[in-house]
Amino acid sequence: RDSINSCSFSYAAKKLITASSDRTIRLWDFVKGVATKTFPCTSACYAIDNLPAETEIISGHLDGTLRIWCAKNEEKIHEIKDLHSDAITSVTISQNGNYILTNSRDHTLKLIDIRKYSEICEFENDMYINGSNTNRATLNSAGTYGAVGSSHGNIIIFEVKSDSMEVEEIYPDYHRSCVNSVQWQPGASSFSSIDSSGSLL
Repeated sequence: RDSINSCSFSYAAKKLITASSDRTIRLWDFVKGVATKTFPCTSACYAIDNLPAETEIISGHLDGTLRIWCAKNEEKIHEIKDLHSDAITSVTISQNGNYILTNSRDHTLKLIDIRKYSEICEFENDMYINGSNTNRATLNSAGTYGAVGSSHGNIIIFEVKSDSMEVEEIYPDYHRSCVNSVQWQPGASSFSSIDSSGSLL
């Protein structure tokens, strides 16, 4: 009943997971084109991802809370309240399923250990401003590097270590308008980015 802000495929189950501002998460049978389950939320959902094993769904919300759901039913397993001081705009799960990278309108990124539901480290930089409610950050396949786009048009590459995230390189004015999403290519050293004017690089 409101905008769809994020979606993620669950390939094994042939499902599509959508997150909406109407405060619901929905599972869809993308072969039949029908919704099969609805997860009611207490806050608008801006970001969604699911574990590689497809057993859990991770959602990021307007209220800055990260929520973890059982994929087989509508039960909430855990939540990290007020993880960010503003809306979470993306959640990205590492390929090994152990870590979650969050991005927020409070202009910070955080790395979460999903096994302990605990924050490992935070990333903040003067060259980074999150200018979109659906601004997606990304991790490479190995989980050793991440990338995020800024409202300035900058692309920031950062190294992910065991207890920190540090700037590796900054591409200034990579785009001419606010960057809405960055996505690392599977198994590659390259990434794609798109801005609010529709330019894809």
